[in-house]
Amino acid sequence: MIYRFDDFELDIARCELRRRGQSVALEKRVFDILAYLVQHSDRVVTKSEIFGHVWEGRVVSPGSLTVAMSALRRALGDDAVRQVFIRTHSGRGYRFIKPVYSTQVSLKSPSSSFQKFIGRTQHIASFLRLIDSPSEHSSTLLICGEPGIGKSRLLSEYALLSSARGIKCCLVSCPETERTPYLWPCEQIVRKLTGDHGKELANLLPPHLAAPLSPLFPEVFTATGVRTPSDPDGAQFQLFEALAALFRELVTDDRTVILLDDLHRADAGTARLLPFLLRELRDTPITFVATFRLPEAQRSDILAHALASLEREPRAFSLPLAGLDADETFALANTLSSSPLSDSLRAELHARTGGNPFFVHQLVPLLEGSTSWSWNVIPPVLSEAIVARISGLSLPTRELLSRAAVVGRQFQPEACPLFPSRSDIEPSLREAAAAGLLSISADPSAPISFVHVLVRDVLYSLAPIHERRAYHLQIARSLDSASTEFSERQAADASFHYVKSGDRSVSERAIFLAQAAATIATQRCAHEDAAHHYRLALEALALSSHQDPQRKCTLLLSLGEALCRSGDREAAKSTFREAALLAQRLGSSHELARAALGVAPGVLAAEAGVSDPSLDQLLREALAMLDDSATELRALLAARLAMSLQWSESESSHRAMGDALSLLEQVSNPAVRARVMFADWFCSWHSTTISRRHALADEIADLADEASDDEMLLLGLVLRMVGMLERGQIGQFDAALARFDALARSMRQPQSLWYVPMYKGMRALVDGRLDDAAIHQSEFTAVATRVNDANAFHSFVAQAALMHSERGNLECMLDTLLQGTRRYPNLRGFRAGLAWAFLNLGRLKEAAHELATLAMGSFADVPQRYDWPSTMFFAAEVCSALGDQRRAKSLYELLAPYQGYAPVVGLGVAHLGSADRTLGLLAETLGQLERAEWHFQRALEMTSAGMPVWNAHTKVDYARFQMRFRRARSGQALQLASEALQFARAMKLKRLEERASSILAKR
Repeated sequence: MIYRFDDFELDIARCELRRRGQSVALEKRVFDILAYLVQHSDRVVTKSEIFGHVWEGRVVSPGSLTVAMSALRRALGDDAVRQVFIRTHSGRGYRFIKPVYSTQVSLKSPSSSFQKFIGRTQHIASFLRLIDSPSEHSSTLLICGEPGIGKSRLLSEYALLSSARGIKCCLVSCPETERTPYLWPCEQIVRKLTGDHGKELANLLPPHLAAPLSPLFPEVFTATGVRTPSDPDGAQFQLFEALAALFRELVTDDRTVILLDDLHRADAGTARLLPFLLRELRDTPITFVATFRLPEAQRSDILAHALASLEREPRAFSLPLAGLDADETFALANTLSSSPLSDSLRAELHARTGGNPFFVHQLVPLLEGSTSWSWNVIPPVLSEAIVARISGLSLPTRELLSRAAVVGRQFQPEACPLFPSRSDIEPSLREAAAAGLLSISADPSAPISFVHVLVRDVLYSLAPIHERRAYHLQIARSLDSASTEFSERQAADASFHYVKSGDRSVSERAIFLAQAAATIATQRCAHEDAAHHYRLALEALALSSHQDPQRKCTLLLSLGEALCRSGDREAAKSTFREAALLAQRLGSSHELARAALGVAPGVLAAEAGVSDPSLDQLLREALAMLDDSATELRALLAARLAMSLQWSESESSHRAMGDALSLLEQVSNPAVRARVMFADWFCSWHSTTISRRHALADEIADLADEASDDEMLLLGLVLRMVGMLERGQIGQFDAALARFDALARSMRQPQSLWYVPMYKGMRALVDGRLDDAAIHQSEFTAVATRVNDANAFHSFVAQAALMHSERGNLECMLDTLLQGTRRYPNLRGFRAGLAWAFLNLGRLKEAAHELATLAMGSFADVPQRYDWPSTMFFAAEVCSALGDQRRAKSLYELLAPYQGYAPVVGLGVAHLGSADRTLGLLAETLGQLERAEWHFQRALEMTSAGMPVWNAHTKVDYARFQMRFRRARSGQALQLASEALQFARAMKLKRLEERASSILAKR
């Protein structure tokens, strides 16, 4: 049995999980858990049930199932936060929630087409609705699509789905011949429905109905004793009537599915028969599905009339079959490739093929091992298929398409010198559109486009090269002379056509125009467009007869900056590294410095927990090459080196930061001063530096304003907002966030845009709006995934862990923190959170072990990085709960300067309430009861404005303290606990509710 869900196949017989045709490694017990959940996806499967089935009654720790579920979710690309495939039902078990389809596939055919089916969700759903319907009436599904789009493959899938449900089904394809025999498809359908029992048909019909069928089935029926009408129309009606009677006998009370492929190739008799047949069989449970190509079908009046009649049937549905979407196209390509294809090919593959599966099949062999679209050869089979589609067109239409291919995927005839007037070419445009080659909008001012880039590519390749180049030059000169003031599009298009003309004499003009287009794009914050234009300038430079490596280095640096702003961090890093190598060969110290600074792009891109030795080395080399007079660049390089070394060489990081601050004394440039100060802020996370960091944040924002540096102004706002959170100024934070949002949107940089929903998620958690928090988490991860930012992953883990904690989903919280710890072991904040998760799960030994690992002998030795506050405060929670007085004393001394402030995670990713609450817990552990009570009261005061969740948790902690040490004030304690319980129930905060209820239970 094979179970199919999403783009996975679970093969029970082979004990194999496949994704897009590729095997996914799973341990045996993990596979068994998945199989059991999938096979029982109609209900919640209890944990005891899983232990009994998978571990067969052996005694194992509860953590074994948690670890196995984590491994299973990772294999599916799922996690305990999103729960796309497996939903955790707290206290009960798990349920597999994706729709599952099953089929029995023979072990003799491991390459079954079923295993490679991709996409077509709507078409599958429509078909299943028809065949699963209890209706006793017929239904019709008509599917049209271009050649190679997957019509035949879809019918094969329909046949498999029918068989899996035990439904009688036959699939017939009209033959690809010049002339299909009369009623051949109908004859084949009957023969497939009857199988080996064909001769028994003679007993089904009376003689007057059996006789007309004798020409089609001479071995079964005879015409003895029955008069045949002399007129052809009467004879045909008699035959159609007999076939309708035969089908009515063949179709019993059970659903029967008839699949007819390539109806456009059917003979005229079949075209006339089908509408008659389905009219006569409306009260029988037949589902008829036909596929066809619309242009070919419309060439026959008889077939066009038949299709129109079929579409008018009461339960008839028409579904066009378009190309696969980008993800489905890429998934199909990966099933055809011997190794996974690079993600960088996804968009280009879809644009080239339009999602046509036949085109994808032909292109995949050329893409194996490639990371970019760097070839221009089109597979012969593909070229032949496209040429065959074009060959039936008139000569003027072929000429039109050939010229249009030189213009590009889109063209506007009125604006191009290669075309006469629109009215002259209108017939050719209509013919090309009818053939499915061009897409023409109803708006005459809209550009006309090729349906597939590959069609354009084939047409382009067929044109003689000298003709293409002449056309390109003609277009370029027309665009170049159209105006003295260029638009971005005009300059870029003129540059492109100059480059494609291959004329070296115009290379300088092409470079100028491409750079002009890039400048305009940068001014309007269209960073992806700017990157495209800089690539075009580099291509024009390569065309020049005079190669200039210094100029190439400068263009690479501009390209890297544009890529960075567009959010394509990996491409930016690669480009800057290429520029760095070129700068080293040229001995260009300033260009090497720019390249080194660019490899870690963006002021918000200092990734926590990430160590990159190659970047460290590049920064050091750039510093060594600069002379002492380059003070600003040296300060920037030293500051960036300090940030980079923070996660690998703490002492070296401190020295580099000291060097940067010494150099800063000689720098007056506000933009440079702001960037170096940010590095100082970033490297100064400790309880003794809080007020210094707040002052630095204000100074950085002021310097950014002075320099009119929007990127640094964004960063200055972030740093100020962190300070506001630490001071408990929630209202001021909200106002600053609105300003940040407006500035980030105006700059249109993905690197900063994802911070807005991240901050909204943090605020929702502080308010207790957990559903809103989950929505914002999805929003910011969707944006941040595009830029591949490690900080987004950190933010997601931190917020998701807190959200699961408040929901009471403690195993999900643990699973989330385990993901963070494994992926970024340098981040001690995740490990401290892990200890806290073990504590809440009651796994005290594991919590104590993690606490000891964190302490490294002494908490005073924990590196003072920007994960220091979260590390210390979570460690303090665990230490207090375990009653560890020795470590509590050390932690209290380290965190005492935080009193009156609120610890935050990172750049405001999460808010941890008032530091005084945690200090109160530590003081209580140390037996300093007066000090503890003072801290709890201060924490209540701070959290009363804008921090309702932490205010409620503080009430519970203070109530517990009073019930234990101040029994005379038990009434006040119960009042605090009641208020916390009321809030918890209103906001559906399960953990808070349990904590408050435990206090009230002691009354």
